[in-house]
Amino acid sequence: MDEKIEFKGSKKGQYIQYTSEKTSFKLKFEEGDDFLLGLIVVPEDADWEHDTQTKVSEKQGILQFIAQEMVEKQAPGGEYQITDCYIKIFRE
Repeated sequence: MDEKIEFKGSKKGQYIQYTSEKTSFKLKFEEGDDFLLGLIVVPEDADWEHDTQTKVSEKQGILQFIAQEMVEKQAPGGEYQITDCYIKIFRE
């Protein structure tokens, strides 16, 4: 599957644009501080399919991909943590 993410911003805020062969959707990005680069807001399971046009069974794989790409592009050497509501991106 051809997947990619883009980090974008507008007057309304910053977001991550996820694109694959099947779908494209945005997730809100909230800036952090020196240790925490930021949070990516993740839709709850009940809203996931509607918000992303993908199955809940695909959610963890997509979130892993987004998290790994964000660390690689925005916080090399950093780490990530996926929770029910957020992907947390930590700087090194």
